[in-house]
Amino acid sequence: MKKFLDRFHLFSTGLALAMAMGCAGQRTSMPLPVPGVELSLDHATLSVAPDTTGIFKATIRGIDGYTGAASLSVDAQDSDMMPSVSPSTVTIGASPVLATVSIRVPLLATAGEHSFTLHAVGDFEQADLKFKVSVPAAQLFPVSTYVNYIPTNLSFMAFKDGDAPWRALGGNEGAYIAAVTDPAGRYGVAYGYNCTIGSFHSFQMNYIFQTLSESNSLGVYFICDPPPGPDPVIYTLGGRIQGQGAASGYLVTNAAELSFQSGTSSYLARVLKGKGDLAGWTFSNSDSHLPTRFFLDRGRNAEGNAMRDVDFATEGFDPGPPQPISYGSVGSDETVQGIVRYFTSGGQYFGLGDGTAPSSYATFPPAHSESGDSYGYGFGALGLNHSEVVYGGGQGVPGPLSISFPTPVAPFQIDWLPGPYRRPGLSWSSVSPLPRLQQFSLLQSVNQEQVYWYLLFSEGWLGTGVHTVQIPDFTGFAGWDDRWGFRGGRPVNVDHGQFGSIGGGSLSAVGIEKTSAVMFSRLGAGAGLMKVQAPSQQHGGFRVVGLASTQSANSYSASRQMVTTP
Repeated sequence: MKKFLDRFHLFSTGLALAMAMGCAGQRTSMPLPVPGVELSLDHATLSVAPDTTGIFKATIRGIDGYTGAASLSVDAQDSDMMPSVSPSTVTIGASPVLATVSIRVPLLATAGEHSFTLHAVGDFEQADLKFKVSVPAAQLFPVSTYVNYIPTNLSFMAFKDGDAPWRALGGNEGAYIAAVTDPAGRYGVAYGYNCTIGSFHSFQMNYIFQTLSESNSLGVYFICDPPPGPDPVIYTLGGRIQGQGAASGYLVTNAAELSFQSGTSSYLARVLKGKGDLAGWTFSNSDSHLPTRFFLDRGRNAEGNAMRDVDFATEGFDPGPPQPISYGSVGSDETVQGIVRYFTSGGQYFGLGDGTAPSSYATFPPAHSESGDSYGYGFGALGLNHSEVVYGGGQGVPGPLSISFPTPVAPFQIDWLPGPYRRPGLSWSSVSPLPRLQQFSLLQSVNQEQVYWYLLFSEGWLGTGVHTVQIPDFTGFAGWDDRWGFRGGRPVNVDHGQFGSIGGGSLSAVGIEKTSAVMFSRLGAGAGLMKVQAPSQQHGGFRVVGLASTQSANSYSASRQMVTTP
């Protein structure tokens, strides 16, 4: 019995040892890993502004020896997001494979973080990778464009959100909307238009750099050989002026202006059909143009072949007492000229006086004014190699005017940047007083072609000190036209204007923004100022009316001529 027990003990010990050894053998023989894929992205989170597309770079690599096909897709937590991946099917080999994940963020996307998942599916266990898109808060900036007063998309439109790169902006029948996410509300708009009238070709590029606090909308009007408008209506102008006989004067309505001279008592004015103010004034002194009599027919209706006899003697009214004009310091080589106008709410204007250094102007009688009327003025001090120009204005009837010209502008530098087309690089300094707006105008005429660039910078964009701006290369943008570039070896006229904030007023950055605008340009070297009428319907040319009339009143203007070289 003892032998049996000893043998059983040995057997059981050996069995336990064998079992232990067997378990140990199982632990050292693990199953082989299952091949699959591994996903990675260059960003875990990416900030993407509304109406733009965020790009992630994906890397797909085989693990544990996997080779073969993999299908890629992206799920979005929000239905309004538009994700995609390209290519959607990849073949994995020994080296990693790359793909592009695109997240299109719509214009009205909700600000904040949005979650996505990248999937890889194939003959392996599905691989998933989560990532996020951060959408910054945006304010929508509308741009409206018109060609010959018809809402129309322009040839070229680009938008800049703060310091972000320029991007193309799509429009719908002249309506564009851009999302501004820059913390300071800064934006840039660049647009171009070709105007062809017979053999004359004009190519215009405009750049506007503003902030939302300074302008929250932009309207752009291009007038290029507009089609005929409504049939005109004939008015007669006659009568005598306070028993003095017929005098010189003007009659204006609906962008039509009739001038008449003394010695004649009957005139015909062709005006456009429709409703609007009919305004006129007479004057006796051709040097000062101070009015002697006003006529105003508010809300008149010109229809059919209606006749309107305007008799200043019986229907007119006299101006109020003259208002004084005082001037600050003016250089000894400078000649001062100026003009003052009164604008009706219906869009017509009266000349209150103009000439060389006028000492006063006539007052529009307050009894004949209405809410919405305004006034504007412009004075220039011209020297041989420089000029200072001050614009001003406001609401209601103006009083005495005090004109102070800004200090001379610091030198500015223009370099022509290399590339597929000629574009400027600008460097300049602010002037005193601190300007709210700074603008550059560059114009080149070659035979029957004209290239024009207009650049406007606001105080909010630039601040003070020395500024440097390089115009980007737009050749890769939809709608870009090489004819917008300047021609090598040709002269380019350059104007630098500084618009300050002294004196108040409600004028546009491009002149007095009414049906008829008053602008100033040089005539030779210090020869004087030329009054230019810019009616709301101008045949055979174009003009741009940009920015609502909330800009500053004063400006400084200096002209240079740059000659480019091939």
